[in-house]
Amino acid sequence: MGLTNFHRLFIKDYSRVAEPLFRILRNNEFRWGEEEEQSFENLKKALTETSVLGIPSTSDPFILDTYASDVSHGAELIQLQAGAE
Repeated sequence: MGLTNFHRLFIKDYSRVAEPLFRILRNNEFRWGEEEEQSFENLKKALTETSVLGIPSTSDPFILDTYASDVSHGAELIQLQAGAE
């Protein structure tokens, strides 16, 4: 959920869309059903839309944002466009 939460400002109705997945994290019982699957698919779609992704400009600088812990690691290439990430 970390990556989706990082981009929540760009995902319309994020809290409503992600609620079924956050519910799994709050409960002791893990149950993956149709509602959770739909939430997951909606978040994947939202993260690949143009409001989140942009065409990079080779003349502007990039920011390499990295993350590492004992259990995972990741990286994201960010560029300011129109004054925003």
